[in-house]
Amino acid sequence: MVAPRELDPSTPEGMFGFEVRRLRVQAGLSQEQLGALVYCTGPQVSQTETAARVATVAFAKALDDALSADGMLVRLHGLIKQDPYPSWAREFVQLEARAIEIRTYENQLIPGLLQTEEYMRALIRAGRPLDADETVETLVAARLDRQRLLTSDTAPVLWHILDEAVLRRPVGTSTTMRDQFARLIEIGNRPNVIIQVLPFSAGVHAAMGSTLTIMKTDDAEMVAYIESMGTGHLIALADEVRRFSLAYDLVSAEALPQGASARMITSAMEGLL
Repeated sequence: MVAPRELDPSTPEGMFGFEVRRLRVQAGLSQEQLGALVYCTGPQVSQTETAARVATVAFAKALDDALSADGMLVRLHGLIKQDPYPSWAREFVQLEARAIEIRTYENQLIPGLLQTEEYMRALIRAGRPLDADETVETLVAARLDRQRLLTSDTAPVLWHILDEAVLRRPVGTSTTMRDQFARLIEIGNRPNVIIQVLPFSAGVHAAMGSTLTIMKTDDAEMVAYIESMGTGHLIALADEVRRFSLAYDLVSAEALPQGASARMITSAMEGLL
């Protein structure tokens, strides 16, 4: 039998995980049994206990209720340093950092991992017209920080499908778009990156109406993620992940091959000259 991983309760995240494990063991529950009570998987409980994944407030409340902790886990969660991501995006970003494979379909925007700084700044500002510049710059810095995984020794396989609308919708200035297209072409030449364009001529397809991300993590966990304005939904149930993965494969089959996609991106960039 494999010994449970040692926990480090010296940080708020570690202390939270330490107490979740202590209460779970005290209740005589396995990670899978606790996961069933809070509508997640055993591996997700394990990652929470080892601080590999930071719980959202809602998840902390669900754990507190399931383990009869009388509010202790919610209070501990309040000690965890807040990051710039909303709660619905936080777990996605944590999983992204551990991914060995990321597949995305985007219907309106360049994926965050591929955005230039000026593109993301224009995009964030458009969505937050009343926010202070400091807030916008904090979000820009956080998104740039996510991009460090592109140059890490364990960079994931990236497969991005862009709807043609992504190329036709201007974000920022013409210079911003030219630089963004040049970045797509540069990144698309990397051996671990595939970029395809889904042309308008493909017509109706399996991922109409939403973005879609499929991720495989370093411990073989497969998740799907869909997002719309102001919210996102992470899906871990195996049957649902398989359904979304099939949708992605069907979209990929309708998209242009890599070479033709690169030529379309180049043509869009040249059209801005």
